[in-house]
Amino acid sequence: MEPQVSVVVPVYNGAPFAARCVACLKAQTLRDIEFIIVDDASTDSTAEAIEREIADDARFKLLRQDAKRGPLSARMRGVAEASAPVTMFMDLDDELVPDACRTVAEEIGRTGAQVFCYGMDAVGEEGCDAKALEKCRAYLARRSPFQGVNEGADKCANLFIGNVGIPASACDKAVRTDLLRRVYSTIGNGDGLLCAQDFLQTTLLFLTAESVFIDQPRILYTYHYGAGMMGRRTGEVTWEQFMRRMTAIDTYHALCRILDGMEGVGDVLRETAKSKFLGNIRAKALPEVWKLPPDLIADGLEVISRKWGPEGRALAEKRRPGRKLGLFARVRRKIAGLIRRVSGKGEHR
Repeated sequence: MEPQVSVVVPVYNGAPFAARCVACLKAQTLRDIEFIIVDDASTDSTAEAIEREIADDARFKLLRQDAKRGPLSARMRGVAEASAPVTMFMDLDDELVPDACRTVAEEIGRTGAQVFCYGMDAVGEEGCDAKALEKCRAYLARRSPFQGVNEGADKCANLFIGNVGIPASACDKAVRTDLLRRVYSTIGNGDGLLCAQDFLQTTLLFLTAESVFIDQPRILYTYHYGAGMMGRRTGEVTWEQFMRRMTAIDTYHALCRILDGMEGVGDVLRETAKSKFLGNIRAKALPEVWKLPPDLIADGLEVISRKWGPEGRALAEKRRPGRKLGLFARVRRKIAGLIRRVSGKGEHR
């Protein structure tokens, strides 16, 4: 039978998680599924570990990238190969609940929605930061006020861009495959967009969709906090980690280019989308320069200047730890913190 759902899993250097990942997918109660795993040129034994685990199940397909291109490019390749009408995403170190694919097929069939937003929960891996885990879980526990079926391009666009409550993650959304391909056609090949690529994909999805079904109390995805980059960060970052994080600026420029060329998107919505993305970079990417070893901070600021110009460097300077704020800035930060607490707006995973 033809698959009802395609599950695309981008992987890179995750050999220890291969067995758990494949076991989770094999445990899905829906049988008419295809699993497309895209190895992004891992340098460890990830591909070999996956091949061993999937050898007895013809529903699995392992694709290999010829060079490391990033998770967005890997997802794009997987979607290009997908044959089901609906596509879901999972990361190698996370899990779908056993009924996830069945629920997606049934609910998209019942509602006719192009996008189905479901709930995520987080569990901590051994050694993860307990306080950070609780903060992550609080973020994932937020709920959009627009549960149910939402129709109309303007309403769908504002569900993510104009409101809080929907994570930027690609992994808590099932999407009609033809819509995903339309969105990906505006991005290009996705090469090198290693950071904030989920934010880019989700923004464009909601700007393109005409029907979105939201049922966040229904938890279909388990995020293993501390399995990957998040949850184990120390106070200092390496140059490699910093440069990866700075690709968020490249992703922002890609979004601006795409938005400026999109027809039917009003100026207010376009600028709101850019502003939301920019706020994410200010809060999460730019402060990373101050976590570099002291002898690399000047080089880090130069990278920001080269990618973004004087404006980007000035924004990074404003995030300098210990920088004394003026009275107006202190009041503004206090008000922003109060608004976040009232609205339940937490930090992105």
